[in-house]
Amino acid sequence: MKPDSDEVRLKLAELSTSSTILYSQISGTADLAFDHSTGIFSGTLTNAVVEHEYEGKKTLTINIEFNAKSDVAFAGKSYSRTQAA
Repeated sequence: MKPDSDEVRLKLAELSTSSTILYSQISGTADLAFDHSTGIFSGTLTNAVVEHEYEGKKTLTINIEFNAKSDVAFAGKSYSRTQAA
């Protein structure tokens, strides 16, 4: 990635376990937008594949649309979890 690149890489933190697990994006598409007049950050992630290697390699495929303003967010999501052999 370069400073003038429009490439974005998703990081996802899973907080549901006793320790935080950080996933890193390895593929997929993200369309993101920020509306300056309303202050709304929105986007769509399409087949965004993220993975981590904590206690074995695991991947998630994420499809989500979201709208966020300040500390309020609305999202519709669909994801699947796979574990490498």
